[in-house]
Amino acid sequence: MDFLNNNSPVTKYKSNEKIKNEIKKYGIPLLIIFFWVIFLQYIIREFLIYPVKIQENYMNKTLSKGDLVFLTYTHLADINKGDIVFVELKKYGMKTFCRIIGLPGENIEIKNKKIFINEKEFNDIWASQTDNRILPQKISNRDNLTKTSIRPGHYFCINDNRDNISDSRQWGPLSYSSIMGKVLAVNLLGI
Repeated sequence: MDFLNNNSPVTKYKSNEKIKNEIKKYGIPLLIIFFWVIFLQYIIREFLIYPVKIQENYMNKTLSKGDLVFLTYTHLADINKGDIVFVELKKYGMKTFCRIIGLPGENIEIKNKKIFINEKEFNDIWASQTDNRILPQKISNRDNLTKTSIRPGHYFCINDNRDNISDSRQWGPLSYSSIMGKVLAVNLLGI
C-alpha cells in the first residue's frame, strides 16, 4: 500500500508538477510585471522627472532642508519668471535651488533690498529677510546691485531667503545650460 503514502515518489512528482504549473500560471506574469515596473521607473527617472532632497535653507520658507522635490528636466519645460530651478554651478563646484526673477533681455537692479526689473519695482512675494540692515554694494551685492543686463540664453536667479547671497547677485546671470531642472512638486509623497 505504498502508493497511498504521501511520501511516495508518485505523490512527490504530482506535487512538483502542481507547483510548476502554478509558477507558470502566476509567476511568469508577475515577473513580467515586475520588469515593466522597473523599466518604467528607469524611463521616468532618467528622461522625465527625478527626485532631489533639499540640502540647504536658501529657499526657506518655500523649500526647507530635508524636503523632497520632484524636478522635470529643462528640455521638457519652459522656464518662466517665478519658477524654482535646480542649478549646477561647475565653476563653484555646487548645485543649488533658486527662483527665476529675470529673463533674457531684461535689466535687473537692486536698491536697498528692493528689486527693479526694467526700472519697475518687482512685486517680490517670495522674499524672506531677517536681517534689517542694508549693506552698501562696496561690502556686498546682497541689498544693492547696479543694473545688470541679462543676455540671451541667461536668467537671473535669486534665493527666497534674501539674506543668503548664494545666487545671481554673486554669480551673475546663469546660462540656460546650468539649469538642470524645474521644480514640479514638493513632498508629493508626504515624506
